[in-house]
Amino acid sequence: MSGKAIRKHELRKAAREHVDHEMARFLDLHVEINRGSHQGIVLGAILTAYASHARNLLEFFKERTPTRPALHPGTAYFSLYLPSGVSNRFAGLYNGPEEHVWSRATQQVAHLSGFRAGADLRRKRWRRLKEWGSRYHRDAILPKIRTALDEVRGAATTFPSTFAAFRRWEAAGKP
Repeated sequence: MSGKAIRKHELRKAAREHVDHEMARFLDLHVEINRGSHQGIVLGAILTAYASHARNLLEFFKERTPTRPALHPGTAYFSLYLPSGVSNRFAGLYNGPEEHVWSRATQQVAHLSGFRAGADLRRKRWRRLKEWGSRYHRDAILPKIRTALDEVRGAATTFPSTFAAFRRWEAAGKP
């Protein structure tokens, strides 16, 4: 961009595949966790990836983190994809469950945090991680994905992987 600030339409286009990936993987991983067929290191990898996508999506939809009032100017956020005149009803402060999910996701992804290290040392790691993929986490993110699919013009072509993942989630019985 030769030192110039990135324009909104350029950012929207550049980030489209990444945003689609985040939403689709969140849905697919939610289904995988709820199948209950994974154990050990594979389950740990799935749970960590799920937590990472949950955190990224909360920041995308809220357009901030709980600790910073605004995202970096070059960061994609939900308002970029909404039609002119439509405001992002999710933007702003986190509610209690959203902040809890974001905080736990941050801890889950940070492998050297006290949460992970302490849990590993006490061999209670898997018991603490089982909460990922629950209705609590799904409900913090899923309504936002549904809104994206409903309110973004051309969402089927803008977020094709998310549409496909949403159909897979419905076929799996909406766990």
